Formats: sequence, C-alpha cells, structure tokens
Amino acid sequence: MTDSNPIVHAAPRQGPWRQTLLPYLLMGLAQGSALWLLHRSPWPAPGAWQSALQGLALTLPAAWYLGDNTPAAWRKRLSVAVAVGLLVGLIGAFQQVDSPQPTGRWSPAQMLPTAVMAFVLVTLSAGFSAGSRRIAYPRLFEQAWRNAFALPIAGTLTGIWWMLLWAGAWLMKSIGLSAMETLLVQPWFDYLVGCSVFGLAMGAVMGRSEALTTLRRFWLNLNSCFLPLALAFAVVWLIALLFTGIEPLFQTRKAALFLFWFCTLTVVFANAAYQDGQDAPVFPRLLSRLGPFCVRAWLVIPALALLGDWALYLRVEQYGWTAGRIWAAAVGLLVTLYALGYALSAWQRQRWMKTLPATNVTVAVVKVVVLLMLLTPLADARRIAVDSQVGRLTGGKVSVSEFDWAYLRSPAPYGRQALDRLAAMETNDEPLRTIAIRARHERDAAVVSAASPAERIAARVGLLEKTEVFPAGAQADPALLQALASTTGGREEQACTTPGEACLLALVDLDGDGVPEALLLSDQHGAAGAVMYARGPEGWKKQGNVMGQPMSMGTWKAALEGGSFDTAPPAWPDLLIGDQRRQIRR
Repeated sequence: MTDSNPIVHAAPRQGPWRQTLLPYLLMGLAQGSALWLLHRSPWPAPGAWQSALQGLALTLPAAWYLGDNTPAAWRKRLSVAVAVGLLVGLIGAFQQVDSPQPTGRWSPAQMLPTAVMAFVLVTLSAGFSAGSRRIAYPRLFEQAWRNAFALPIAGTLTGIWWMLLWAGAWLMKSIGLSAMETLLVQPWFDYLVGCSVFGLAMGAVMGRSEALTTLRRFWLNLNSCFLPLALAFAVVWLIALLFTGIEPLFQTRKAALFLFWFCTLTVVFANAAYQDGQDAPVFPRLLSRLGPFCVRAWLVIPALALLGDWALYLRVEQYGWTAGRIWAAAVGLLVTLYALGYALSAWQRQRWMKTLPATNVTVAVVKVVVLLMLLTPLADARRIAVDSQVGRLTGGKVSVSEFDWAYLRSPAPYGRQALDRLAAMETNDEPLRTIAIRARHERDAAVVSAASPAERIAARVGLLEKTEVFPAGAQADPALLQALASTTGGREEQACTTPGEACLLALVDLDGDGVPEALLLSDQHGAAGAVMYARGPEGWKKQGNVMGQPMSMGTWKAALEGGSFDTAPPAWPDLLIGDQRRQIRR
C-alpha cells in the first residue's frame, strides 16, 4: 500500500503547539464550559431544550475532532460539526417532547444509535470530494479507521490523566495536604479539565497520523487472518444445516442474534483484508492463495443473513414488534445489504472483492437514513412497537391477562397515548369493553406512579377508599388508610393500592379489648395474603403478616361472614432471651 493518500500527509504534524494543539484545547474548554453551565443552570423543568443543548454540547466538539483536518478544509470541518451537532440536538429534543415524565437526559437506548449516525455522517462528509462530487473510497477508508482508533486512544489517555491526578491527590493527602482531593471532586473542575484534556489528547493523536496508519495496518492485517476461517465455518455450518434441519436453530430463540452477529464479524474481517483496495488482500503468506476461495465462499453469507431475517420475521409474527426487534430488523437490513453487495464480487473478476467499496458507501448512506428515521417522528421505533402491541391486543392475538400492560407505560409518550385511546373506547363488544376497563385501571396506575410522593399517597388513599370493607357498612378510619397508603415495602399494601386488584379490609377485634384491628387481604394468584395493623398511641402501625396454609379470598370471606372466625392463643409461649423474642410455631 502506498502513502499517497492526501489524508495521511495533510494531517497536522509535529510543529508549534499553537497550530496543532491550541485549537483542540480551546474546543475542549468551550465544551467543558458549556456542559458545566448546563449542569448548574436552574431549569424550571427538565425537558426538550435541556436534552437538545446537551446533545449539541457533546456532539459538536466530537464531530470537529473527527472531521477532515486538512488545512484547506477548516470551513467545511466546522460547518459539518455544527450541522451534525444541531441534528443530534434536535433528536434529543424530540425524545423529550410530549413525554409524561421528561428527564432532560439522554437514555442509553438512544445514545448508541445517535452516536453511530453522527460518526458515519462525519466520516461520509470527510470522504466527499467537492471537485469530483463523489466519495473517494480510499479517503473514506482512511478517515473512518483513523477516527475509530483515535477515539479510544484519546479516551485512554484521558483516563490515565485522571488516574495520575487521583494518585497525586492521595499522595498529598498522605502527608496532610487534602486541597488537591477537594479540587478533584468539584463539578466545574471535572467538566473543564476533563473536556480540555480529552481535546488535547485528540489533538496529540491526530498529529501523529503516521503512527495511526501503522497501528491501523498492523491491526487490520492481523484481523484479515480470520476471514478464511470465518467463511470456512459458514460453509461447514450451511452444509450441516441440510442434515440437521432448521428446527434446532429456531429452538434456540436467539437465531437472529447468532446469525447477525456472525455476519457482522465476517463483514469486519472482509474489510480488514480489503482495506482501501489499493493493494491485493493482505493475507499472510500461508493464506495468500485463499483470496479466490474467500470470494466464492462469501456466497454463503447472504444465506446466513436471510435466515436471520426469516427468524426475526417469525418472532415478530408470533409476538409482534417491540423496540428491540425493530432495532434488530435495522441491523438485519444492513447486514443483508453488506452480504448481498459483497457477494456480487463473485461475478467481478477484475479485482478481489471489487464491489466492497461501493457496497460500503451505499450501506453507510442507508444506515444514516434508517437511524434518522427510527430516532425521529418519521418512523419512531417506540411508536411502531406500541401500535403493533396494541393491534395484537385489540385483534385478539393476546388476552387481556397475558398482555404486558407495563409496556404501554415505558415507551412514552406513545404508550400513554395508547392507554388513553383504549380507556376511551365505548363499545358493546365484550372483549373490547374488557380491554377498555383494564386500560382505565392501568391509566390510573400510571398517573399514580408519575405523581409526586404526596400526590401518590393521596391517590393510593383514594383507591383504598374503594376497597370492600368487612363488616358491611363499616367505614375505615382515614388514619388507617393513610398508613396503608404510606407503606412502600408491603406486598399486600402495594397490591391493594394498584387499580383492578381484588382486596378486602376486615375490621375485627383480635385481642378482645373492644377496639377493632385491621386485616388487609389481597388476592395473590388464588391465595389470599393478609397483613395486620393495630392502632396504638402513635397511630396505626403494621404488626406483621398472617402466616399459615394458603387460603383463597372466598374462604376468608366465608369465614368472616359465617362467624367461623375466631382467635386462639399460641400453643407455646414466646421465649425471651435478653431483649430478643423467639417464637415457637408449627
């Protein structure tokens, strides 16, 4: 491979630090200052603006670090960084809009695909040549792998910096000087110094392009050895599949995961062997004759990718779409495009894996489009998943009792909107009316869980007021309801403050003092659980759970109403050992 690529020679070299490191330091300081201001700003309520500004502050400097750093392209580099930062900010804002509980923070589920999209966008823009109006693949290859190595190296250097600072702080503290440790725990110091050091590390790494190129060649040359082995595995597996059948694969319930993961590895190994395409594949001497075998053996990889697509399709047919399956389908689409695109090389004999560059560029563009759609209102994965699950419920494919109602409370705002639509249904159709009643209960539970602690307790008290009381016509003490609603750890209390649960509050005198105690009964899958409360000088307090053989709620009610309910002293008294009480129970 030659060193004629313009990126290698145009990158900053050793020189005056004002030309090489100062811009990176200033960018890091700007990023740290912005994140610190966002951290301490008194937001009236977390929401879209906070998430958008966080995305912009995190992405714009990173996109600038990874951009085309040739001296003639600084305007393009800055404009691309600003555009990508604004796009990521808009995605972050959209994720918070109309959410019933906006946090103002990015969730891990959206961070990874957004980061991948931003990385690909920056790389594509750096590989695009305005003069020829096309993407030069050697340039694109150099940019992508340079950035892929620069980020973890700079992150490692930043981590070593923090290790050194803390080691120095502990060393100073060992002789009574704790000022440095106090400084290290200050948020402003963490933001400003952390971002500045990362910026300097990126500048130092980018200024050593020859070392990056050497490291990249070394790593990819080693990985290229795995391509013949991976393809041999694929060929043997496909032949064995003809004898074993497809059932053992599908019985794993993870067929799509296994197949997509294997195909992804082979794509990485193929790129490691091809590199920028300027030279022959870089197999070791012992494997140098395997190039033609790899091209022909690659024809089995589309079969693996399509089998993974089929497995995912069967899973969706059985259980519907979820956000995870939608993202898996996106991975399956990209893997299939890679596999089919590379397979076309079998009919192109002029150069080894000739279709790889065009396939990589095409799939990169598709990747950006797919991620952008799934992260925005164009085809929000959460909305598609909710619509699919609700459609299965109303279509009778899943029963009301088996439906995962909690799912409608998690992918906000679409889940809450779906609950509202289901709860508002007015119909004479018995199955749909059952769905509407359960949806109203779940909506009330969602409102309770989203409320403040005081509002949550008040809502639980309201639910307990609707609980059946024994004896009939009796009224529960409001202080008792407040005590029951304030308890967070009891299973019975939690169940009876959830809409739709079958509960009974029995007011009976258990100790013969003429003052009734309270038994709260809840139906626990056919067996009623019971907990006892008594009123003392400090109000109603929980005394313990009623233990014994499981009994149904009907048995409890029959005993209470039929008068066959009584108390008896324990067969053996309790043992007092010091201030510890020990019970003897059968």
